[in-house]
Amino acid sequence: MSTESGVPDFRSANGLWHGKDPQLLASTEAMNNSPQQFVDFYRMRIQALQTVSPHKGYDCLNLWAKHLQLQSIITQNTFKPTLFVGAFPYSSRHNHG
Repeated sequence: MSTESGVPDFRSANGLWHGKDPQLLASTEAMNNSPQQFVDFYRMRIQALQTVSPHKGYDCLNLWAKHLQLQSIITQNTFKPTLFVGAFPYSSRHNHG
């Protein structure tokens, strides 16, 4: 649901890692050895999140939560949908893997 909302992914053909070595951009070694490149990469990621907004799938989850009286949603995603203010009025748990 994240990519459908405009959040860039990492591994797709146009993902953030396309043509790049993650170890050279987003690791402790990158932070220590190439701090400007490290900061630039994370600045770009943060700036990219400024233009995202929840899509209709979030409305669906909210409808289910309301009618089924859910207290929590568990997702397998590294992006936290709670960043969408008001998108999840209930608890959300995030797993990766």
